Amino acid sequence: MLCINLDKAMNNKCPSVISSTTLQREVGRVTRRVNRNKEHIIVERDGFPIVVMIPIDEYEQLTGRKAARPQGK
Repeated sequence: MLCINLDKAMNNKCPSVISSTTLQREVGRVTRRVNRNKEHIIVERDGFPIVVMIPIDEYEQLTGRKAARPQGK
């Protein structure tokens, strides 16, 4: 996979690629990797990318919108 960093705000590492089946089996571990390690993860189904997981702070930076959070958090 070719990894090009187009924006300084983006993660400096190439994204990891996992299958949707792996995500189903290991959703807790995968979400911790994204949250704690600030990893970008591409989820594939049948070899085609279908979803990208990024940390919430990067999502907010990219979209300019704050994500909804529960009251008191």
